[in-house]
Amino acid sequence: MAQIQFWTLGQFQIVADGQVAPFKVMPRGKALLAYCLLNAGALIPRDELAFMLWPDVTEEVARGRLRRHLYNLRQGLPAYE
Repeated sequence: MAQIQFWTLGQFQIVADGQVAPFKVMPRGKALLAYCLLNAGALIPRDELAFMLWPDVTEEVARGRLRRHLYNLRQGLPAYE
């Protein structure tokens, strides 16, 4: 089983088994991932996430952006078992 570390201070990095894993995602995607990591195990309502990241847009727009960023995170995170 791979050991995975998430470095969120300084340069955002994912380190798996001592190797920096390629990870390209937009800045708000990094903020979303960091927030989820810091709240691991907690149920976080989608509305809370959406309005935290995009407080100045409508609910529909915020939820759409959240869906897009979650999809991008799933695609951008390295697959490890």
